[in-house]
Order: sequence, then C-alpha cells, then structure tokens
Amino acid sequence: MRRNLPVWDAKMVQEYEQNCVAKFDGFTAITNSLADIFRPYNKNNIIIPNVPFLNRLITLDINQPKDKNPVFFSSGIQSDERNCLQLVQAMKYVVKEYPNAILRMAGRYSPEGFEKELARIADTMGLLKMLNFLVMFRG
Repeated sequence: MRRNLPVWDAKMVQEYEQNCVAKFDGFTAITNSLADIFRPYNKNNIIIPNVPFLNRLITLDINQPKDKNPVFFSSGIQSDERNCLQLVQAMKYVVKEYPNAILRMAGRYSPEGFEKELARIADTMGLLKMLNFLVMFRG
C-alpha cells in the first residue's frame, strides 16, 4: 500500500538538517567546508576527515592489472524512486563497450517483487545474464 507522503524539496531538507543540528550537543563533519554549513547553528563541532591523504598512498602499487569486466553495484532500497529501472536500462550502453559487464543489486526491493520487474526489463533488452540479485532483505 502506497501512502501519500509529503514531497521534500532541497530547502525543506536544509531547514530540517539545520533544526536538528541546532538541537545536538555537537556534530562531526568530514571537511571544514561541510562544517561551515552547520556552524551557524551549532558551534560545538569537530572535523574527522574520511578522505585519503595522497602522501599516504605514495607506496600503493596502482599498476595492478585492471578488471576487463566492470562490476556495477547498487545497494540499499532498490526502487523506482531511486531510479533503479533507469540503472538497468543504462546498462545497454555499458555492454556495448564492455559486453561482460555485471550489475549487482543488493538490498530490499520496494514494492515487494520489484526485482521481478527489473529482471523483466533486463530480459527484454537481452541483458538478463548481466544482472545479479544478491542477498535480499525482506521486511
């Protein structure tokens, strides 16, 4: 059963985030620029970067052979709202250059049985072999 939920636009989401942050004891951010967005609403914050520092990657061997067959992965709630049908349809362009490409989808499907619709679309385009459904979470 589909419920009529309010449509959230960017301004509503921004105001909601600001109200939440203002009520927190403090917040963390991954960059100063992200923290700057919320500092007017809460001065108690700390930056915890989650981006790699290039000097730490200097010894990384990036000359490893690349996989010739790319794997695309989508996780979370697989739904029409998250453009999952378009993702499956877009694979027709990928397989032109990479005929052995794979699309793996894991998570919950909404509405129930949505994975059958995704498989049907892939099958009509001759792409069913490249679509993998991984562990499905029900409920």
